[in-house]
Amino acid sequence: RAAAALDHPNVVPIYDIGEIGDRPYFTMALVEGPNLRGHVEALGTVPIPTVVALFAQIVAGVAHAHQNGIIHRDLKPANVLIDKDGRPRVTDFGLAKQIKTESQLTVTGQVVGTPQYMAPEQARESKDAGLPADVYSLGAILYFLLTGKPPISGESITDVLIKLVTEAPT
Repeated sequence: RAAAALDHPNVVPIYDIGEIGDRPYFTMALVEGPNLRGHVEALGTVPIPTVVALFAQIVAGVAHAHQNGIIHRDLKPANVLIDKDGRPRVTDFGLAKQIKTESQLTVTGQVVGTPQYMAPEQARESKDAGLPADVYSLGAILYFLLTGKPPISGESITDVLIKLVTEAPT
């Protein structure tokens, strides 16, 4: 519901939220195009000016969410869609958290997000993930744009989580 209030050219708009029977639903804009991962894979090596232009727009979308009191908590290349005009649009606020509310929707000890792109504090305790966790994830996305791979990888999710909290990223 919080993400539905966002109105920014680099955020996919949510049009409606509700329930039919016992099933929740939401409707959002159709973005015809690949996600950032597919876009980078199609381009191969991304020229630095293109990286800068894409990244600045992604940051603008996330900054708008932050200015409206929303922490995304699952920023990753798959959650950035590239529209038909080549504009990146942040999507999937399913794990988002409102900064100003007192309620904690994340259960203590629960880790939410994508380990390759999450901040160490988010891997330790997701309820503690604040604005800096999104900034860390943006840095991981920038690393991906420059190298084509995440800054931390491993053979399993557990391996990635252990590396995330014990080692500095590349």
